[in-house]
Amino acid sequence: MARLLHHPLRELWGIGARPVSGHVVVRLSGDITSANAGRIGGNLQAALHSHPAVLEIDLGEVSHVSGDGAVVFFTALREARARGTRLIVTHARGRALGSLRQLGLARVLAMYEGDGPLPGPERGNR
Repeated sequence: MARLLHHPLRELWGIGARPVSGHVVVRLSGDITSANAGRIGGNLQAALHSHPAVLEIDLGEVSHVSGDGAVVFFTALREARARGTRLIVTHARGRALGSLRQLGLARVLAMYEGDGPLPGPERGNR
């Protein structure tokens, strides 16, 4: 069973198109900084264009998230909510998790230290 590191205090529902595909996973690695934020943001936007019900961002291989690199999470979350997509972060740990918490993203993202929740009723931070 997945261990939820943080659950948003309230559900936020998007006003965009209804999700059409199931679950899309984007696996990131290395450092997330301003140097690669544009490329990562583009990958997340491309994943959102298919209108998935859930977009999972796997941070299992991410070693650090800088403040200026974290903009990709805020942007993806805004776009996901507008499209009615639930965005979750999995395998968040170490320095990357610490950075997300320090930047306040832990307050708005559903973050799991391992795999995300099993498929079921849609809940979370749409």
